[in-house]
Amino acid sequence: MIAQELPDLRDEFLRDAQSLKARLDRGLAQIDAIPDVATRSVALHTLQQALNLSQKAFTSLVAAL
Repeated sequence: MIAQELPDLRDEFLRDAQSLKARLDRGLAQIDAIPDVATRSVALHTLQQALNLSQKAFTSLVAAL
């Protein structure tokens, strides 16, 4: 009975991962539309910070896409 009352950690983990990927995809799509290279670079850094990811994690995720 207690197990039914607690949220499934696996489900919460997957929801968090899906949400992060959706935010990453939206941010990258917006950045792709920026014509200025310097502004795109700054926007990438800003997106990394907004997603609260380390540089290494952000770079790995972007490379995996």
